[in-house]
Amino acid sequence: MREIAFGVLMLASAGQAQMVWTSLAPGGGGPAGRENFAMAYDSARQRVVVFGGHVAGSPNLVNDTWEWNGSSWTEMFPAVSPSARAFHAMAYDAARGEVILFGGNGVGTSGSTWAWDGDNWSVRATDGPAPRRAHAMAYDAARQQVAMHGGRRTDTSALLNDTWLWDGTTWTSAPNVPASTQAVDVLADASVDDWQPSTNHGADSVLRAGAAVSGDGFSRTYFKFDLSPWAGMSPTSATLRCYQTESVGFSCQFKDVFAVNAPWIESGITWNSQPPIDLTNVVYTCPSPSPGWLEFDVSKLVRAWTRGTRPNHGLLLRDRFEDGVNPRPVVCASREHPDTSLRPVLRLEFGTVTNPAESSHDMAYDGARERVVMVADDHTYEWDGSVWELAGFGPHVFEDVSDFDMAYDPVRRRTVLQGGASTSSLFEETWEWDGYSWRPGPDGPNRRKHSMVFDEAAGHVFWFGGDGFFTDPWSDAWTYASTTTGTTTALGPGCAGASGVPELTATGSPIAGNINFHLAIDSLQPDALAFFGLSFEGASPLTIGPCTLYPEFPWIVLPTTASGAGVAMVYLPLPFHVSGWDLYLQGGGFEPTGAFVGVAALTGGMHVSIGD
Repeated sequence: MREIAFGVLMLASAGQAQMVWTSLAPGGGGPAGRENFAMAYDSARQRVVVFGGHVAGSPNLVNDTWEWNGSSWTEMFPAVSPSARAFHAMAYDAARGEVILFGGNGVGTSGSTWAWDGDNWSVRATDGPAPRRAHAMAYDAARQQVAMHGGRRTDTSALLNDTWLWDGTTWTSAPNVPASTQAVDVLADASVDDWQPSTNHGADSVLRAGAAVSGDGFSRTYFKFDLSPWAGMSPTSATLRCYQTESVGFSCQFKDVFAVNAPWIESGITWNSQPPIDLTNVVYTCPSPSPGWLEFDVSKLVRAWTRGTRPNHGLLLRDRFEDGVNPRPVVCASREHPDTSLRPVLRLEFGTVTNPAESSHDMAYDGARERVVMVADDHTYEWDGSVWELAGFGPHVFEDVSDFDMAYDPVRRRTVLQGGASTSSLFEETWEWDGYSWRPGPDGPNRRKHSMVFDEAAGHVFWFGGDGFFTDPWSDAWTYASTTTGTTTALGPGCAGASGVPELTATGSPIAGNINFHLAIDSLQPDALAFFGLSFEGASPLTIGPCTLYPEFPWIVLPTTASGAGVAMVYLPLPFHVSGWDLYLQGGGFEPTGAFVGVAALTGGMHVSIGD
């Protein structure tokens, strides 16, 4: 039943997008329209800082400094300024309270480091990284340093692939990390069969996944691995390996691996008590018909586990369609198999990733996950303070798009990418990265060579400048903000059981795309049968004795079991398309002294409004 609820959220028809781009009236007295400039947000002074770039007319290269305070522009007139330039980069160094500028080209290509303190520019260094243009920079708050990557020496020179770190005084070239391989033994594994829906197979010596050869039904296999020793690390690859012990049929039947979204126990899991899964397929393969090792690349998911961006409840291996056509089951050795060398394993590889050589790329710092995100040449990379690792493709799959810009939204915990161009097309698309995948947002300005920052005081992304093909640079500004905010509201009191009145709580922001949103009930009897009731219909309180049922019927019921401490929990990942939806919730646990008709204790109700 829990899987039904998750299916409702994952597969329901798309709702209306709640994020909007809003044009700000250009108003007089602001900066001239420009492209190839740099922009940063000074969080201490709550100002957007703009420097340099190309403008229309002659001379078209400028070295003016402007600040935006949330409502108007002010031109600054420092006694000292960097020379006129374009294709430079800036980032706000929060530890030192100053905007750092490096490189760019005007009269030659610069290798100097400048700092803006709100009144004046000053040179901080003239050595360190080689002079460059079209590079990218971001402030890494977790390590209190500015990270810079890539670019070119000149317009026509080869791409650079070096990474440099600024600590307020000195640039340091990022070191390499020695390679290593770790084999993680399986912590728990079990198969479930739909023709034995109440039978637990946790102690079996083999695991089954796929259609039965006899056509009697389907099996699925669950794996769980303890990755706590590698918390905060980013493996360059992760491979699930299980040893197929038997020869099977000759026709291909794809096997898929999915992420599991709730806890399960090897000795208790059955077909009837399966945890919900993420219905987005992770990886698939068509296994060999002969005995041998089967391998599944689960790198992307395992990196999300080790970084803490999604909970680790293990993996599910099953047939893709479960339609019984051309069956080919997988029969693998389990962790109880007598030959220990054949038991399932998760192979992690750590090591030096060849740094991408890029220009016209961009970077933004994800504060929630403490990673610098870089998009370049249709690839997404992340920097953990030691090494760049490939986190995924996109968002422009199979297209060479450059001159876009990115900013991290700390309220919604997403990196926002907008605009850019290929050799023949401008893009108005908006994309959002949550650390696991790119999802589309509403279209924005049809532009390239613009810049974006997050305006912390205003609570939205601020966008300025850029150009189109064969147009003068623009001087307009835009904001990207949500029209809805996520909220949780209590609907009234619960009614007691032997351990008192249970409390329903929600953890995580109720915003679309948050896969870690979950609910908990405490003050239940240890190991009691518990439940969560969910309704999309509204609140229609129904009083029964001393208790009240809050969500309107019909309910979707998510059964579960309380822990030995009397706490029940269920994950409710929120897909991107549910922005603006309302959920009405209540929970409880069954016990013979419960106030609800003598059989259950109930929590109060909860109204969850899902924002964006």
